Amino acid sequence: MPKIARSILAICAACAVSAGGAAAQELTIPPPVWPHLPVHAASAAGFVPKGWGLEAKIQGDLNGDGVPDLMLVLRDQSPKNIIPNPDGFGEDPLDSNPRILLMALGGKDGYRLIASNHDLITRHTDPDMEDPFDADGGLLFKNGALQVDVSSFYDAGSWQTEDVTFTFRYRHGLVVLAGYDSTTVSRNTGEMDGVSADYFTGRVKTTKGWINNNQETVSWSRLKPHALLQLPSLGDGLLFDPLAERFDAPS
Repeated sequence: MPKIARSILAICAACAVSAGGAAAQELTIPPPVWPHLPVHAASAAGFVPKGWGLEAKIQGDLNGDGVPDLMLVLRDQSPKNIIPNPDGFGEDPLDSNPRILLMALGGKDGYRLIASNHDLITRHTDPDMEDPFDADGGLLFKNGALQVDVSSFYDAGSWQTEDVTFTFRYRHGLVVLAGYDSTTVSRNTGEMDGVSADYFTGRVKTTKGWINNNQETVSWSRLKPHALLQLPSLGDGLLFDPLAERFDAPS
C-alpha cells in the first residue's frame, strides 16, 4: 500500500502513532565507503562491486536509439552497517547500508556508465522511520524517462509523511532533472501539501488541501533561469527543496 494511502488510514487510528513519542537513542552510523564503478560492463551484474548487491533493475530506451539501457540501484551489504537498536522500537537491527543509483547506455559491446548518484536515495539511519526506498516500486521507466521515488514515513516521533518522485531524462549526453513531485501529509490534521516542478518549462505548481475532501487551492510560480540540474550533483532526495530557486511572484 502506498505510504500516502497509509497516512489516510493512520488518521483513523491515530493512537498507533504518537507525535510525542520517545525519540530513538542516538545511533552510531558508520560513514559510507564508496566503491569504484566500472565505466563499461557486459551486463547489470558487471556494475555490482564486491560486497554490494543489485537491489533494483529496470530497462528502457533513455537516449532514443532503440537499444535498451540500464537503470540500477546497488546497495552495500556490509555487516558493519547493520546496527542494533538500543530502544528496541522500530527496525531492529537497523540496516543502514547505503545505496547507489546509476544509469548505463546499451550498445553493441554491452553497457556504458553515464551517471551515478550516492545521495539521492536517502540513507536509512532512523529505526523509527521506514526504509525510504521500496526496491519493488521505487524505480519506474515511463515515456522515455526514469522516475525515482523516495519517501518518509515514521512509525513514531512524527505525524508528517512525504512521498517524492524525481523524473530524469537524457539530454545532450547528460542525465538531467526534468521533474519533481512531492506530496506531504500531516496525519494529525489531515492537511496535504503538494509541489510539482517542471524543469524544462520552469513552472511550479503548489497545492494545499485535506485528505478528507477534494477541495484544494492551487498557485503557480516560476523557477529562476538556471542550467538544468544533473543527476550526479543532486543531494539527499528528502532534503531537496524545489522552491529554493523560484520567483515569489505568481506567473
